Amino acid sequence: PSNGNRIQNIIDLTYIGIFGIEKSTLHFADTYGPIARFPNFGDEAGSTFITDPDYIQHCCATKSSNYTERFLPDLYSYVTDGKG
Repeated sequence: PSNGNRIQNIIDLTYIGIFGIEKSTLHFADTYGPIARFPNFGDEAGSTFITDPDYIQHCCATKSSNYTERFLPDLYSYVTDGKG
């Protein structure tokens, strides 16, 4: 995603509302590669979409302590349908 093109970033993120997170993540992978980061306007953290299995392994297992406050709880809740 372009850092300077807010309109394109908004269009890209609109895919989530239209097509859902799964199809949107595949779209981001096809368009931007294994990592796509979008700024959240007013939020320094932004949103990062990772599709490469090795990168996912790194984030979710090797360096999980870096993501325990925001990313992983939401991810685990989503993939387990809130069951654990």
